[in-house]
Amino acid sequence: MNKNVTEELIVPGIVRCITEKLENESISLGDMKIHYNHETVETVFKTFLSVLEEEIEKGNSIRAKGYFSIKPTYRSERPVRNVHDNTEMIMPAQYRLKIKTGQKLNDACKRYSDKKVEEEI
Repeated sequence: MNKNVTEELIVPGIVRCITEKLENESISLGDMKIHYNHETVETVFKTFLSVLEEEIEKGNSIRAKGYFSIKPTYRSERPVRNVHDNTEMIMPAQYRLKIKTGQKLNDACKRYSDKKVEEEI
């Protein structure tokens, strides 16, 4: 069984997938209908990522119910061991991101897992 990720989507691939999914959708502005194009989707997606970054920088948490939550959490100063030379160092106090997946993403992963197991049978 191949246990590696099937495909790694980076921003252009995500934008392409969103654009394809919205291919037959449009936005109504009065009497006009505007279809989603690659540039519009890319702008919206990059703006979404920018908003995530800005909100984390302010110390805010983000929650997309059912999908994920992201929040900065405080880690106290603590001793750590350098495995290369076996010396003890002090890791300074800092904020780190805690990312928790929601039920919809967990269910999607379970469906993928079930599908891969079924392919092996």
